[in-house]
Amino acid sequence: MRDLAATASFIPIPNQNVIVQDVFEEVLVYDLERDIVRRLNRTAAAIWKQCDGHKNVAQIVRDVAAKLGGEIDEQFVLLALHRFSKVHLLAEPAPEMPGTKRVSRRELIKRLGIAALPLVTSMAVPTSAQAASCFVPGHTCSSNSQCCSNLCLPGTLGIGICS
Repeated sequence: MRDLAATASFIPIPNQNVIVQDVFEEVLVYDLERDIVRRLNRTAAAIWKQCDGHKNVAQIVRDVAAKLGGEIDEQFVLLALHRFSKVHLLAEPAPEMPGTKRVSRRELIKRLGIAALPLVTSMAVPTSAQAASCFVPGHTCSSNSQCCSNLCLPGTLGIGICS
């Protein structure tokens, strides 16, 4: 019982090396250290927004349940926190649920539906040097601006060759 209380009292602290942007009901989190953008769906975003470094898991469960409705419990929030930890969005790792069997994603889908699961997806972002680079002669291209020589020789099917 004591371990359960410790888990409920865990306070998730967000990683400070990120930039957060709300996009409709979702959130984009840009990891400055890894040049990766994480997309949090509506459910994960609702949990992330509660991770302010002051609220514990029990308070997050209460606030997210009030916002989203449905059956939100500690297992559900801990699943999201583990996903946040795994992709370096939290300063400290989230605790495991002590003394109980961890709920699988399949069980959560049966209980809440797939749309309710907290999902975190990632995509790499090119560095400014990579984004500003150009293609060397002989590389395929589709416009002059892609080539270092600024000359894309026309080819077949709209694919040319840098000269």
